[in-house]
Amino acid sequence: MLLIERECGIRLPVRSVGEYLKRWGFSVPRTLEKGMLYLR
Repeated sequence: MLLIERECGIRLPVRSVGEYLKRWGFSVPRTLEKGMLYLR
């Protein structure tokens, strides 16, 4: 998100960035995905 803000000058919510990446075929590594469950 910081990269997008710095390079493009726009702010995007974390959820939006995740949705865009998913649509474009990128996936979150399983270890990171499990770690995020504990943070919620």
